Amino acid sequence: MQIKDIKIKLSSQDINQSVHELLNKYQFKLEDLLLSLNDDGLIVQFKYKVAITNIEFIIKLSNVYINNDDVSLDMKIIKPKVLSLINIGPLSNLLNNKLTHLGVRYNNGKVDIDLSQLLPSTPINNIDIKKIKIVNGYLEVEVSNFDMKINKTSKVKKRKV
Repeated sequence: MQIKDIKIKLSSQDINQSVHELLNKYQFKLEDLLLSLNDDGLIVQFKYKVAITNIEFIIKLSNVYINNDDVSLDMKIIKPKVLSLINIGPLSNLLNNKLTHLGVRYNNGKVDIDLSQLLPSTPINNIDIKKIKIVNGYLEVEVSNFDMKINKTSKVKKRKV
């Protein structure tokens, strides 16, 4: 299915469901993963096991930069409050080693997402992102050249109009 221009409005629930589905597909587990939107950005909360203990992270992603197939977001670590090599090491390892095959990388306070690597793991063939912003608790994404695979075996719910 191809659509020339489209505006997508995602709630926190939509984002949570999409991220959980993607991580489950790759059997990647983050304990207590929760994503929420506020006017300042996307808040990501999770626990990540390091050795024998779980470290709780709260991260704020904001200020989206778009350049062709690359999306970059500023990343601020809210928790743990005391940043040390012990705490930042596991997070850097998670983003740079565990999620690299999905096109997600961490570099100098930014999370970079390479859509050309991420999209093959989703039903989307192609997408040109024009703008991303948060409006009234929703993530609004304006895209063009949206091309999505449609699974012929998937069931579509009929709605009464």
